[in-house]
Amino acid sequence: MRVSLVPHFHREDAGLLPAVERHLGRHGDSMVDLLWQEHRELERGVTKFAEALDGAVAVTGEREVAELDRHGLFLVQVLQDHVRKEESAFFPLARQHLTPADWEFVAAAMAGLR
Repeated sequence: MRVSLVPHFHREDAGLLPAVERHLGRHGDSMVDLLWQEHRELERGVTKFAEALDGAVAVTGEREVAELDRHGLFLVQVLQDHVRKEESAFFPLARQHLTPADWEFVAAAMAGLR
């Protein structure tokens, strides 16, 4: 997860979010600030889940498994909600407002962080 999910957030933060922000601002209907904050929350969730997984592997006690379950459930719920927001509202907004030049910027910024 750290290898694919967190870099994905960083690519969106570097490309797509700034492009939409230039057209619609950071707050309110643009959703830029909301999605940026959710990226940080999800990064923390990935870290907590990884730490809980390490603990469950090392000890395999009931407490460690419960902690892994708690962090895993949180991560799945927040990620599902985040993707739903992107798919249903943010991406259509981006498609509506971004120009071809904006999409070139997005592609270049996101490719530069691979």
